[in-house]
Amino acid sequence: MKKIFALMAAMMMAVSLVACSSSSSLPSGFMDDNKSESSSKGSSSSEKVLDGRIGDTLHTMFFDFTVDSAEFIEEKNGYTASEGNVLLDTVITIKNTYGQEIPMSIYDFQAQWEDQSEEAYSFQSEELIGEGIMPVKSNLKRGESATYHLIFEVPVGSKELSISTREYYTENGVEKEGDAYFVYFEI
Repeated sequence: MKKIFALMAAMMMAVSLVACSSSSSLPSGFMDDNKSESSSKGSSSSEKVLDGRIGDTLHTMFFDFTVDSAEFIEEKNGYTASEGNVLLDTVITIKNTYGQEIPMSIYDFQAQWEDQSEEAYSFQSEELIGEGIMPVKSNLKRGESATYHLIFEVPVGSKELSISTREYYTENGVEKEGDAYFVYFEI
């Protein structure tokens, strides 16, 4: 999983660290290497993986996010999945809790599926645009909330899925990784 996030780091916009208060158990046998104790509000650790389920709100220093729903769809605005894949349409609500405007990007979130290979993840395609779909890049004003569709290609037959984000920040000129947050679900 660390290798996946190394790739993600190159693509994600900088976000900050700090903890989450929501936790739940993982589906049986799903991504067992990501299991860990959740931290309590106010603590931080770059070693902990924080997780939830659909409807849970996870808290970072810069923003809160909730995966409101997830379903498979055939197409969105004329975009269809490549052969062997299906579109996973997630609705995610993001609230800026940082205190100033923050940049957001489709590369802030990724989808994973039960395959343990290093390639078992995807980001939303930059080709997916339209009303209600998360833009490739945007800004979220202080205190502002936004709800977007994030649409990912996942292999046909995927049942155990997750949406994740990982915090990246700069401290005293040094780039660092913060916590990783996962929302697990089955379709």
